Amino acid sequence: MSLAALGLETPDKLRAAFASRRTVPIHGGAQVSELLPWDAIDSLKCSDAIDASDYYLGFRGGAVPREAYREPGGKLKPAVIQAFLDKGASLVLNQIHRHVPAIGQVSKYLAGLTGSRVIANAYLTFGEVSIFAPHSDGHDVLALQIFGAKRWIFYDTVGQVRSEILLESSDLLFVPQGEIHEAIPVALPSVHLSFGLAYSQAGS
Repeated sequence: MSLAALGLETPDKLRAAFASRRTVPIHGGAQVSELLPWDAIDSLKCSDAIDASDYYLGFRGGAVPREAYREPGGKLKPAVIQAFLDKGASLVLNQIHRHVPAIGQVSKYLAGLTGSRVIANAYLTFGEVSIFAPHSDGHDVLALQIFGAKRWIFYDTVGQVRSEILLESSDLLFVPQGEIHEAIPVALPSVHLSFGLAYSQAGS
């Protein structure tokens, strides 16, 4: 499945965004919830099929200790996780392309379009606190807002706000490697996918 198949954007527009090496928003207008519908989210948020290293539960700006929401043998505690989410916690499901076929298809499409290795992560935010403090990534990112909205804030190297971009459902955002940013939820619950684009040295 391509993003164009979802009614989003043409490959030419995506290539132009990637080639620009600048933060580029691409406003959508399509229905993208089929990529990660709520019934899939409800199934995945307490799924033991997701490796512990790919599962991050955050609350009030920090990570919840694993022992708080996992049994001694490693199994998740659904009631505990739901209680945290009800209080405004956030959940990150890394490598979600391995568990949701439609997201896997988009990842393959982007890999073919860019010549990169693509890893897709899901960010589920139920409170008003950003999952992570301002940071930069060691790879390019293509973010796709599924539900709700987030305000992406970009900083210069001394911590001053350089720009802000609001992403609503079906909006795309290209973030080049090294851009310092954070994503603040503004309409809850907020769900977005992050496609990390990692290039080989020869192709970068």
